Amino acid sequence: MNNKSEANNDGNIDEFVASFNTATYEFNKLKPGDSPTFLVVLHFLNGFNKAFFHDHFNFLLKDDPVLGKGTFGQIARFGSVRCSIMNEDLLKLENGGFQKMKEFEPYMKALNGVGSGECDQEYFEKATTVFLERFRYVWDKHMGSKYLSSNILHYTLGGDRYHAREFAQWLVDYKDSMKAMV
Repeated sequence: MNNKSEANNDGNIDEFVASFNTATYEFNKLKPGDSPTFLVVLHFLNGFNKAFFHDHFNFLLKDDPVLGKGTFGQIARFGSVRCSIMNEDLLKLENGGFQKMKEFEPYMKALNGVGSGECDQEYFEKATTVFLERFRYVWDKHMGSKYLSSNILHYTLGGDRYHAREFAQWLVDYKDSMKAMV
């Protein structure tokens, strides 16, 4: 099996490709240069998928708990809550936090087998930092700025600004209103 971080191609592409089909890795026995660079990258992306993306994407596929079966995608009113949860999950990943998460264990173990050269451990440290920084930038721009803004408070409260205003007023005056009713 070709398990080096640099390709060793003697010109026969079929043998080269076939050599990847017999992968057996013992992560605790990896020596520098043993981890294929592509495999290390895939382990990072898989860890990110498991730690962040999978649960948040699946949330969007769920049925609305009030409207019932067959209403997936009708849960926009939970957008602000979902974005707050996503923000917390991103904070856990950032600044090297992902390194301690079980979802990234295969990545951290494969990282031990990265050799020296162009794609060494320093490269992967920088690549993961840049990945998470760019993901944060795009997330803030497209999700956080819209769903965590006070501009959508009326949708969160009541669906439209007129009903939301009345609903908010009711929340403020609740105790006074209850005294008058009793």
